[in-house]
Amino acid sequence: MSESQSITTLHLQPDNPCNCTITLDGRTVYEVVTTHEPKTVTTLRNAAGAVVGSFEWRDIRSDIVTFGEDGATLALGDWLKREAWVPFADGLTFKAKGGGKSFTWKKTANGMQLFAKEGSTQPIVQFRRATRVSNKSTETQESVPGVLLMNGQASKMMDEVVLSFILLEKGRRAGHEPGQGGYWGHIL
Repeated sequence: MSESQSITTLHLQPDNPCNCTITLDGRTVYEVVTTHEPKTVTTLRNAAGAVVGSFEWRDIRSDIVTFGEDGATLALGDWLKREAWVPFADGLTFKAKGGGKSFTWKKTANGMQLFAKEGSTQPIVQFRRATRVSNKSTETQESVPGVLLMNGQASKMMDEVVLSFILLEKGRRAGHEPGQGGYWGHIL
């Protein structure tokens, strides 16, 4: 992301993408809650309490994604699609609702990045995992929460960015790897 762009920084606390509060400048912008009865469902709500989207967890097939309270429902693989049939491909692409532009999530060593599909080399979103940092003056460890850094283009489609991020981070933390029946690999 370019230094000259306006960057929106969302903080995730606690460090659990399926049960967390997402804040901007100390204000809650999203709540993520997972319930386990009768099925496991993770729901993303905005600050007003409206459902942005939800997904039903499934073990063998793709999760089922629902947009809004009673919106369109589809298999995760119909929304987030692998870029290629390469066993270890790390890109997953989705089309934005409004303009139909394509965006691709790619894994990095420290998290994930989202790129505009049109050949951009600069990410529009970066996720930085939560870390622990040593405070040398007090000899303690301090937690630094995970953050989603978004440029202006991504901020305009924040709901889709956050929902897709939560789905992918859930899979990453479950330890799924492409080509091993894993989340990024079994999206289809």
